Amino acid sequence: MANSETDTSPRSSEDALHREVKLLSSLKDNLFEEVREHIQHNLKAIAAESAGAFMAGVVMAAATKNPELMGKAIAPSIKSSLEFAKKAGIAVAAVDWLEKIGAPMVDVLQNPASMKRAQKQLAKNVGDGLVDYTAMTVAGLAGGVAAFKATPELMPKAPAFDPKPSLRLNQKPYEFAKPESLSTTQEMELRSDVVKLYERSFPKEERPPTSEVADLVKNGRILVHTTRDPEGALSTFSFVSMHDETPTKFAGLDFIATEDEGRSAGAGSLHLRRLVDDLKTKQPHLTAMTLEMEHHAEPGLAPEEAAIRARRSKFYDRLDAPNTNIDYNIINFEDPAYRGPAQFRAFVFQPDKFNAIKAAHTFMTDEGGYQLSLKDPTTLEFNKNNGVWQPPYSRAIGAAVAAFAGVPIDLQERARDITNVFEQ
Repeated sequence: MANSETDTSPRSSEDALHREVKLLSSLKDNLFEEVREHIQHNLKAIAAESAGAFMAGVVMAAATKNPELMGKAIAPSIKSSLEFAKKAGIAVAAVDWLEKIGAPMVDVLQNPASMKRAQKQLAKNVGDGLVDYTAMTVAGLAGGVAAFKATPELMPKAPAFDPKPSLRLNQKPYEFAKPESLSTTQEMELRSDVVKLYERSFPKEERPPTSEVADLVKNGRILVHTTRDPEGALSTFSFVSMHDETPTKFAGLDFIATEDEGRSAGAGSLHLRRLVDDLKTKQPHLTAMTLEMEHHAEPGLAPEEAAIRARRSKFYDRLDAPNTNIDYNIINFEDPAYRGPAQFRAFVFQPDKFNAIKAAHTFMTDEGGYQLSLKDPTTLEFNKNNGVWQPPYSRAIGAAVAAFAGVPIDLQERARDITNVFEQ
């Protein structure tokens, strides 16, 4: 006669499957009562574990956002271990749930007579787990979110630069012959002459569609300034994107163009000086107005193009918009592999608050900038070259905390239970 413990006949397999289905189906009748009893008899333990999860969330969030808070000496170790901690926490939780459900199933599989005991144990394990994991996940996430918001950002130190290169050059911007004949104002909409000069001055592949710019202007995310003569004829325009919803509050000079007759006559310089004064007056929270431009020292550049870029560099130097000396590359959407070195320049309004690295990083990832993802290769390359610490999972700060803290305190006891089942 076949041994019931080793019988692998179709009938035996069908009976085993039927028992497992019966066991799992019993949850609907027993789970609620076990949840109620666990809450009723373990309020103090749940509260204590939740408090521990909250504090673990605080520590994990602080270490994730700014590892140096734990000490500069151990910050590298914290950075390298954060991703492992998240995966390890999830693995611990997975093993715990496997044991919660697996132990009763193994019990019934080996001993059909243990059905009632296994049904009770399964409901207790799942009920306890739902309460514990829910309470501690909420607590861990609450602590993590609160601490992540309160923790100061790890701010890389930007390279030094001369904020007043005009003094070093002993040069002044070109002066427009009759500045009183031109007026500079902010306009609330895109007028047709601005659109024509914009589309004529910049290649299609280098400029956002006019409709998108118009929407951003309407929403106040792009500021349009124009310089016009008394008759209203356009001389110069500029588009400035706002990046003031981030810790490094700044504006970005995205586009500026001057009509042909005003070039080399000082109209562009006049417009920029007035633009800077207007931003300082009306947007006192801004730390700077930044801009990017191709570097005149790019390898392999034709002499003529290098000379044009050098003249453009001196133009901004005379206006005290120096190169910030950070490691920056022009982003080319037509050729993602292109890595032309660029200058990230800035009209600095508040030197004690402006950080060029953080501003450039924001410009690359912000909605008003290039909108690159934090995982984009270009973003990651910039982070590596400039020492930017990007938290690996800032949006899921409580994941590892919930996994670790969610393991109930009786895990060792249940581990012994499952060992006993296998030994029977």
